Amino acid sequence: MISGSETILSILPGSSEDVRTVVALCQRGADSAVEMRQESFSQAVGWFVQSRIELTGEQVAGLRQTLGLVSGRVRRPRPASVENSQPATLAFPSPQRAATA
Repeated sequence: MISGSETILSILPGSSEDVRTVVALCQRGADSAVEMRQESFSQAVGWFVQSRIELTGEQVAGLRQTLGLVSGRVRRPRPASVENSQPATLAFPSPQRAATA
């Protein structure tokens, strides 16, 4: 078990009432990271984590910059053909972990 503290920054609703995304600031000693968790709800268990991603400070800064660029753009209506098409799957490279001594 990893000791530390966590501050919930946001809970974003999902596609149904039993799915949500949690954004949390996790403090583990001198280290801190932003964690995004996909959670599901079960009557028997309550809320539980399906998947999680931990973002470094640099990644959070890059995400903020990216979202700032997106929010600054003018929204244009999508053509009906785009709305009805299948979503694209984006492949991301596997994370490279730095060796520690």
